[in-house]
Amino acid sequence: MIVNGLPAYKRRYFRRIELHEDSKSVSRPEYHARGLIPFCLANPQLRIERRVGLLSNMMPMTSQHVDRRAEPPHGWNDGVLWIMVEESLVAIWKWIDEALHLKDHGMPLQCFKLTIDGSDRESQEVWDLIKHVAMLKEAMNAWGSYREKSPEPALYDPFTSSFSWPLPWHVPSHFPQTFREIMLGQNSIVRFPGTDTAPWDAQAFFEARKNWEEWDWRMEWRENVQVTGISTTFYRDLRARYRIEPETAG
Repeated sequence: MIVNGLPAYKRRYFRRIELHEDSKSVSRPEYHARGLIPFCLANPQLRIERRVGLLSNMMPMTSQHVDRRAEPPHGWNDGVLWIMVEESLVAIWKWIDEALHLKDHGMPLQCFKLTIDGSDRESQEVWDLIKHVAMLKEAMNAWGSYREKSPEPALYDPFTSSFSWPLPWHVPSHFPQTFREIMLGQNSIVRFPGTDTAPWDAQAFFEARKNWEEWDWRMEWRENVQVTGISTTFYRDLRARYRIEPETAG
């Protein structure tokens, strides 16, 4: 970061920095904001906004912390024309959860904001599905109380090896409230300047599903989240960006 090369007395005069990231960084980029903490501690009047996008910065997910941008997902060819909802969901949550926990590492609350771009169609569709996931989480928790059932730890679920959250009630407990605050513009750290037109009615979700069995929840979760894709040319475009064409003979 360029400010790192400036003398400390000059850095004290900085008041606002906007970081517009237009491509995915390596080495777990969601954690890179921790490197800004010393600047904010030294200059509490500094305001930093980090602007990222689902397709430009979060996808595809990494494997064993190795950047796999130039590879087609799961060994498919480079003609893949969708992104998986479950992968997008986990990717966004990693960034948001890390931003919300920066204060635990010493970041002054007033100094940092994360803005997630919602201008492209794919991000908006993913965001709409995240809202669906949050309502399913609340509804399944209510169903568990109504039916006097509690979730088995995700670790022991037979589908854990394939999916991060095997059922809606395995989604982190603060997931629904966090996204509700973001969508209402009430979260002081994370912003999503997209559109939100669908009503948020977890009670209606519960009423429509209160007589379900666990298998019914699993089937809806699978069909609407785990194996659902959103159409996009993302992987094809990304593959072309990182392809190195062989030199032709002169």
